[in-house]
Amino acid sequence: MKIMQRALSLLLGILLALLLAACGGPTLPETGDRAIESGHNEAAPPEETSAAALSSRTEADDPEKIGASENPPPETAEAAHGEVFPEDPDNMPDRTPVTLSLQNDNSAAHRQEIRYGEIAELKECYELAAEIGNRYGVWIHIGDLVPRWIWDAGNVPQCDPVLVKRALFRMDATMAVYPEGFFDQLVYGVYTRLDFYIVGFSPVGMGYVTRIQEESPVMGAARSCLCLDAEDDVQIDMLPYTLTHEITHLIDWRVQYVAANEEGHLYSDEAWMALNPDGFRYAWDDEGLELEMYDRYYEYFAYSYGAHNPLEDRATLMGELMSATMDGRAGTEYTLPFPCLRKLDFFFRCVRDSFDTTGWPEETAWEQGLWELQNG
Repeated sequence: MKIMQRALSLLLGILLALLLAACGGPTLPETGDRAIESGHNEAAPPEETSAAALSSRTEADDPEKIGASENPPPETAEAAHGEVFPEDPDNMPDRTPVTLSLQNDNSAAHRQEIRYGEIAELKECYELAAEIGNRYGVWIHIGDLVPRWIWDAGNVPQCDPVLVKRALFRMDATMAVYPEGFFDQLVYGVYTRLDFYIVGFSPVGMGYVTRIQEESPVMGAARSCLCLDAEDDVQIDMLPYTLTHEITHLIDWRVQYVAANEEGHLYSDEAWMALNPDGFRYAWDDEGLELEMYDRYYEYFAYSYGAHNPLEDRATLMGELMSATMDGRAGTEYTLPFPCLRKLDFFFRCVRDSFDTTGWPEETAWEQGLWELQNG
C-alpha cells in the first residue's frame, strides 16, 4: 500500500511540474522601487485627475513590509550580512555578504527626477517633494505615490494639496537644523536608502519608523522608512517634535550599530542604564508598569512614554529639546530637570562618537539647545 501511495505521489508531482512548465510559470511585476531608481515617472505633469484616482490603485510600489517593529535590535556584522546561506542556493538569487560600511553611496538620492503622480492638484507638491528630497538625500512619497504597503498597514495617504504643502515646508525647516550631509550618514551598513512617507492618518500615532527588506545582492540589505501623520493643522504643527523624535530612532540605530561592530565606542546599554535611578526598569509593553515608573521617577523623563524603553526615552527627550529650541522656548520659560539634561549630554556625546563630524559646526542645534536649557 505504501509503495502504491508513493508511486501515486510521484506521478502527481511529475504531472504538476509539466503543467507549470507548459504555462510558463508565474511572473513578477516590476516594482515601484525599480521605477524610482530608473527615473520612471519623471515625464510631463499628470492629466487633470483628482484625488479620487487614489482608490483605483492596486499594485504595490514597494517591496513587502517585513515588520512593524519601531526599534529593531542593532545587527552585528554576522547577523547583518548572513554568513549562513540558504539550504538550496541553486534556486536563490546570487546574494553575497560584503564588508560593512559606515558610509554607503547615497548620491542617487541627491539626483532625483520629479515623480508626478495622477493627482493634478498635487503637481506643485510633487515638485517640492523632489526638491527637498534632493537637498537632504531622502526619498519623499506623497499622495498617490505613497506605496501600497503603507496603505495596507492602516495608513491613509494625504491628498489635500494645502496640507501636503504645509507638511513639506515644516519638514524642510526641521531637517535644515541638522548638519549638512547628516542624512547621508543614515545610509550605512545594511541600510541602502532613507524614505519618508506623508500620510493623512496613521493608526500608530503621529509618526513611526520601520524598515523594509531591499531587493539587493547584499544579504540583509534594507531601507529605513519614516512615516509622518499630516492629518490636519494640529498634527502638522506638531511635526517638528514628531520628525525629530523619529529621526532620533534612526540616529539611535546607527549609534548602537557602531557600538556593536567596532571596539572602543562610548555607547553601551550599561552606561545608559547608569543614568537612571536605582530601582527603575523599563516597562516595554507593560503599560501599568510604564505609568508606575514614570510616577515614581518622573524627573528622569520628558513624558511617561520615555519609561517604555531606552529608545523611546531618548527620542522623547530629543524631540522635546529640539521642538523647544526651534520655537524659542529653550532657556527662557522652559527647561528640563537635571537628570534629563544629563541623559541628553551623554547621548549627544555618543552621537559625535558614532558619526563622521567633519564639517559639522562646533555646536549642533541640539547641543546649542542643551546649553540653553542648562544655562537659561
